Amino acid sequence: MAKKPSKPQKKAVAQAPAKKEAVVEAASATKKAPVKIAFKKTNLTKILIVAIALLVLIPLLDLLIQFSIIGRYAAFVGQTQVTRNSYEKELERRYGQAIIQDLIVEKIIANEVKTQNIAVNEERVTQELDGIKSQFSGEEEFQEILKAENLTEEEVKARIRLQLGLQEIVRASMTPITDESIQSYYDQNKQLYEGQTFEESKESIRKSLEDAELSTKGDEWLNGKLTALSADNNLTLTANKQYKFFQSINLIGKLFGRN
Repeated sequence: MAKKPSKPQKKAVAQAPAKKEAVVEAASATKKAPVKIAFKKTNLTKILIVAIALLVLIPLLDLLIQFSIIGRYAAFVGQTQVTRNSYEKELERRYGQAIIQDLIVEKIIANEVKTQNIAVNEERVTQELDGIKSQFSGEEEFQEILKAENLTEEEVKARIRLQLGLQEIVRASMTPITDESIQSYYDQNKQLYEGQTFEESKESIRKSLEDAELSTKGDEWLNGKLTALSADNNLTLTANKQYKFFQSINLIGKLFGRN
């Protein structure tokens, strides 16, 4: 005869659905729970540092690229380029010696002015500038000429200072302008002073003769300095661009004024 199932087994079968429901409710509760992402302070600091670094580095990289291209090329012509090297070579070929001569002359005068401790009067600079401006119809025309010559008023004043400095350098070697020489000039050029007596023209003639002698003396002084200045000092000359064994020692000596 078969045995009947015991009561505890029935209870176990009856409790199984309850456990299943509990598992489903737990899973459902887990799904509904909001997910929270926590950022640590250290992570935020790192992100901020990276952002600042990018803000600094990107403009610097852009600047580096721009100056690299500008440093290499002088112009763009369609799909071709004019290199800065070819541009500078052509400039030197056409105007190099004239420009270097002017720069050498400026240095010679400036160095002598410094050596002799000559102070150029700024009032005289202004007077000379006003004299130049008076040759034009007005300030507007003067500024237009400056623009056409690619000059500024300050550069014109700098040239005037150099010229006045040169005059002061050679003034000591000048012979005084005598009344006899003024009279002689007046007699030979009366047509230039028509309607003016000798006395009325005297100071004007004196200044003209003095300016002429200052110019002559200045040219003589400069020519003497340029002659004494060795051609070896002009590094734009083709001969001085060529490699010479141990020439660096000589160049370093010139750089630091030791020869």
